[in-house]
Amino acid sequence: MKYYVISLLCCILPISVFAEVARLSNYRGWKDCYSIKNEQAEVILCPVAGGRVLYYAVNGKNIIFEDPGFDGYLLDDFRKDRRWPDGGRFDIGPESIPGKQRDELFMGEWQVLVQDDYTVELLYDKENKLGVSVSRKFTLHEKGSQLTLTQVMTNQTTHSVKRHYWGRVFCKGGGTVILPLDGKGGWGFMGKHSSEHMTEKKDRLEYTLRDEVTKVGSGSHKGWLAYRVDGLEITQEFLCFPGGDYSDTDGYTTIFYANGKLCELEPVSPTVLLQPGQSYTFIQKWRLREM
Repeated sequence: MKYYVISLLCCILPISVFAEVARLSNYRGWKDCYSIKNEQAEVILCPVAGGRVLYYAVNGKNIIFEDPGFDGYLLDDFRKDRRWPDGGRFDIGPESIPGKQRDELFMGEWQVLVQDDYTVELLYDKENKLGVSVSRKFTLHEKGSQLTLTQVMTNQTTHSVKRHYWGRVFCKGGGTVILPLDGKGGWGFMGKHSSEHMTEKKDRLEYTLRDEVTKVGSGSHKGWLAYRVDGLEITQEFLCFPGGDYSDTDGYTTIFYANGKLCELEPVSPTVLLQPGQSYTFIQKWRLREM
């Protein structure tokens, strides 16, 4: 696969020619962030610190958790104090891989390719301890809030590696998480938990967040999860594979974590064995609406 890359350090392409994509010289202390927007929705990406989503809003209402204490926070800062930054983050599993081996992709500087008025691709193809290069393509539809996120990881080593995609999107706390049930995969608490605020219905779980720390997983193969807070609802849709290897996430396809201040949405892919040069794609569709 051939990539045409715009370097963050020497980009001279006049972004203004793309009416709906803008390069922001400074956003919350980070340089060279990118905004994609239409009449209803806007997404702001942070290539210089992990290829994260800093802002996802409909009609000016943002659902992403923001902590001013992390403004301008970069990879070197993360390596010093190991504090988990805010925003819509993405990771590569299994979780058993030591955190420091994931640092470069999780908080490093990504390259940028503006593809069209509504699509920005971020690329990390430098050598790293995970042994994979990753492309993330963000496409905001011309109308409405749908954001399609296409991730492609490629084994850049000379040996096989086992990896999976791991969504880690921080949303504002205090809302209600909805996980699907399909009568097959079941659900369960992962570590600390409280069942006081859990409601189990025929086809879904609803968990109203309070101050407790909790982590819950569902083994459903319906391929979605939702979160409601401050009059907004975000939905993330993705493909699940009944024959896939979800053993690294205890058989769960859909996970959330909450600590009272925030809610982390964690759609995961199956773990796959990638041979040298082999790629694996994972696609999510996000939607945000006012309730």
